[in-house]
Amino acid sequence: MKIRKAKKEDIPAVVELGHELLKHHHKYRQYYEPLSDSKERKKAQKKHYEKMLKARNALFLVAEDACEVVGYSITKIEKNPPVLKEKLYGNFAEIYIDYDYRGKELGSMLVKESMKWLKKRKISRVIVDYDAKNKWAENLYRKAGFRPFQNKHEIYLK
Repeated sequence: MKIRKAKKEDIPAVVELGHELLKHHHKYRQYYEPLSDSKERKKAQKKHYEKMLKARNALFLVAEDACEVVGYSITKIEKNPPVLKEKLYGNFAEIYIDYDYRGKELGSMLVKESMKWLKKRKISRVIVDYDAKNKWAENLYRKAGFRPFQNKHEIYLK
């Protein structure tokens, strides 16, 4: 098993994993409901991942086992509001490991590689958002040293 930068030919596999990520999140929140039209969803995800491949402010990694993509992550460098001294921060935008490959340290490997990339770019603060009910994500990020710093609340208006 290895971690490497994503390539264009990885996108079809990542689209499928990204759909699994949406379904996983949808168990926790209605917000994450995927588009019902599979063709439209795949087209939108493909476009998103192609954009991430080209982005200079993003690191798009895949986890691979025997030439099969079994996980991925996207880490971005984002801008803070202009009133803050610290201009940039890192953001773990997406990370997903196929259920059959969980518990094999692939998530931790993706996080470590992303942290190295951020450090090389002199980023000192990294954040991640994940659903409060997602214990897998909480364990992954706590193990990497992340600690809570902000609470978010939501309401759906009818």
